[in-house]
Amino acid sequence: IKEIFHRTDPIHVCPISIRPQDLNALGFVPAARFVTYCQHAASHAIYRQNLPDAHNFNHVLQLSKMQIQILSLVNEKELLIEIWQRNIQNNFIMDFRISGKNGIVCIAAFHINPQYIVKMLPYYEMSLRRPKVYICDCDLPGFFLERDRFHNAKFTEMLRYKVVFDKMTMNISSLLGVSATYENGTFFPVKHEIEISPAFYSIPLDANIKSTIQIASLSRTSAILEHSIKYQSKTVLVMITKLVSVNHGRTVSIPDSFMSQETISPLVNRRTCSKVSCPNQIPTKAFISNITFRSDDIDVNQHVNNAVYVASCLDVASKAISSGASCYHTPFGHDFNPACLVKLSASYYKQCFEHQTVLIVLQDYKLISIYQHPASQYLLNYGTWS
Repeated sequence: IKEIFHRTDPIHVCPISIRPQDLNALGFVPAARFVTYCQHAASHAIYRQNLPDAHNFNHVLQLSKMQIQILSLVNEKELLIEIWQRNIQNNFIMDFRISGKNGIVCIAAFHINPQYIVKMLPYYEMSLRRPKVYICDCDLPGFFLERDRFHNAKFTEMLRYKVVFDKMTMNISSLLGVSATYENGTFFPVKHEIEISPAFYSIPLDANIKSTIQIASLSRTSAILEHSIKYQSKTVLVMITKLVSVNHGRTVSIPDSFMSQETISPLVNRRTCSKVSCPNQIPTKAFISNITFRSDDIDVNQHVNNAVYVASCLDVASKAISSGASCYHTPFGHDFNPACLVKLSASYYKQCFEHQTVLIVLQDYKLISIYQHPASQYLLNYGTWS
C-alpha cells in the first residue's frame, strides 16, 4: 500500500467537499468516512467511464480485502482523490490517494473479487408491538451512540432510521390489522412536519428510547403517519409524515376494498398537513451554495435519502455563518449548532440522484430551498426553525 505514495498518472481524479455533517464529535473526519469517500470516487470514475474493469457500483461492493492508512487528522473543506487500477490474478485492485492542501492525508487499496455475488441484505428488523389497532411501537436501545461535532444526538441519523421504520410499517393494511391487501402502489413521503424538544439533543449514549408510530389520517390517495420518540416517558420528538400512493410515478387511489374496512372509517380525512410556500424563482438576496450528491447519499430506492436533504440544509446554514456575513451572526459563534432546531417543515417535489448538483438557498434562516442545477427547477423547501 505504501507504493501509492509515489504513483503518478492516475486514471481518475475526483474532488470531494467535506460537509460539516461528516465531522465527528472531535471535529475531524472519522476513519469510516474515508471509506465512503473512496467508494464515491470509484462510483464517480465508473460514471465517467474511467474505471475499465468496473461497470456498475456493485463491482465496488465486491470487496475481498481493504487496506487503509490514515496519515493525519482532517477538518479542512476540500480533498482530492486519485485512483489507480491494477490486476493480480482473478482480482483487480483500486488504489486511492486522498490529499488535502497540506499533502497526503490517506491512502487505501480495495481488492475486488468479481466472483463475489452482491446480495441485498434484509432491513434491520426491530421487534414491533401493536398495543392498539393502527398503532405499533418498539424499543431502540443504544440508538444514539453517534454524536455530531457539537456532541449532540444526531438529528439526521434519526431521520435515516425513520426511513427504515417506514419500510417496516409501509404495509398499511398490516399496521391497521385488517385483512385487505394493497398491491396497486407504493407510499412515498411528500411532506414532513417535525417538532423537536431541546431534551432530544442531550439523550444519553446508552438511553433506551421508545418509538411509536400510528396512522393519523387516510384519504383516497394518501396516508398521514405520526411518529413519536420518548425518553423516560417524555416525548422528545414528533414527526408527521404525509405519504402519497404512487404507482409507476403517478398518484393512484387506494382501493375501495381497503378504504371500506370498518377500522378505517375513523381515520378518513381526520387531519391535514400545512403547506410550505413555494418560491417561483431563486431570490437575489440570499446565501446560495451548491452540493453534489455522493454514493452514500443514495438509499435503497436509488435516490437521495430524505435525511440527506435535511443534513445538506444544516450544512449550508453552517457555511452561511462561517462566511462572516453580518446578517447570519448567531449567539453560538461561527458555526450552526443543530440543537437550536425545534421545528421543521419540509415539502418534497422531485427526486435527486447520485452525481446530481443542486443549489441550496438560505433566506434569513426562515426558508431553505433546494433547486435543481443548472435548470433551476424547484425541488423542495424547508420551513422555519426557531
